[in-house]
Amino acid sequence: HRQAKVIFGHSLIKLCEFFHINGDIRIGAGVLDHFYLAARYPDALPAGAPCEVFSQEQAKEAISLAKKFIAYARANT
Repeated sequence: HRQAKVIFGHSLIKLCEFFHINGDIRIGAGVLDHFYLAARYPDALPAGAPCEVFSQEQAKEAISLAKKFIAYARANT
């Protein structure tokens, strides 16, 4: 959006809400939001480190979703 404002925070869902983004991108943003705290603060998960909690499959999904989110952002700015 050309009328972008500074957004503080780390939630991709909130970013989608601000820019009225829906559909698969918003759903993917919700999935990615779940990974943020664990990646930023390795002791945030009571069950152990992120590498002990998340599978390789989940990591691949997160990378794929992040690439789609970035591609959407680049195409719509």
